[in-house]
Amino acid sequence: MVFGYPLRGIGTAKDGDPAAAGAWAAGATVTDAGPGVTPGSVLIAQGPVLSEVDVATAAVRRSLTLEGGDTFAVDPARGTVWFTDTGNRRVHRIDTAAFRVAGTVELPAGDGPGGFTEVDPRTGALWVGLDTSIVVHDATGVRLGTIRGTDLPRAARFDPLTQEAFVAWQDEGDPSRPGSDGDGTLAVYRTTDLREAAAPVALPGNHGQSGFAALAVTPGGWSVFVSSPAEGKITRLERSVSPKVTEEPSDRSAAAGTRVSLTARAEGTPEPSVAWQSSADGGKSRQPVAGATAAEYAFTAEAALDGRRCRAEFRNTGGTSRTAPVTLTVTTPGSGTTAGTAGGTGG
Repeated sequence: MVFGYPLRGIGTAKDGDPAAAGAWAAGATVTDAGPGVTPGSVLIAQGPVLSEVDVATAAVRRSLTLEGGDTFAVDPARGTVWFTDTGNRRVHRIDTAAFRVAGTVELPAGDGPGGFTEVDPRTGALWVGLDTSIVVHDATGVRLGTIRGTDLPRAARFDPLTQEAFVAWQDEGDPSRPGSDGDGTLAVYRTTDLREAAAPVALPGNHGQSGFAALAVTPGGWSVFVSSPAEGKITRLERSVSPKVTEEPSDRSAAAGTRVSLTARAEGTPEPSVAWQSSADGGKSRQPVAGATAAEYAFTAEAALDGRRCRAEFRNTGGTSRTAPVTLTVTTPGSGTTAGTAGGTGG
């Protein structure tokens, strides 16, 4: 693992190391750091200067100085580094093989602050947080669209499995500014059309006065971790998927005094709870069955239960689903309701 210390430090550690190693980079304060494009290296931005430095010593291997710059994103699959110059409202495409500028993309005019520069690893699309918007270009620099918000987009992560982008929007933290409430949001967007894939989740107290938020997303987007520098904490959010019934019970006929078992199952995230319900009036009203909170509902058939309708209800934070109701038929000796052979009469 390679990480940044405040100001000019490059830290390194391997799994199991009792302490981290590190080296100091010469020059100005490091404004961004990212994975290197050659073995044993790391890329750092020191304002307009982009350098490839040795991980162990921070010695400069290659360097490029532009008119301005602050953040960058590495696209190793396409041999590209996108280096954002917020002050001049442009992004430079740098060829990692030659370590030179291969093209420039203009950003919308304005004087708002920069937020992040990230690349979708699946498509190579470039996402730039700018003021209260996110500007998206494809891998060649063609504008795909703009996502507009009210807070500041400060961090983004991509999940190739779901083809979704997770973005942390931070409040400015300045109560004199319109829309400032001290709270941020986590938003999820489809990378295919830039539309919201889920309702935004409020991040109370997450604002940018004490630093930028950071994001981490597990594969599949099931868990998202968002840092809140102002509060000094990390929040873990779990994706909820409403229950989906995978096994339904069926109508049952049983003799009085025998055991009956009904089974129902559902899948969802988090794991849904189950509760069985019973109706004695043909489904007009239902009552929960005491103690019946497992996938299997077992009981002894009684004459009083004849015609009873049962169903299972599954719940989690994502929603509620139910099985279709099934009917219980209870037979007793001499009742004339014992099933006969096909096409015959009851015994």
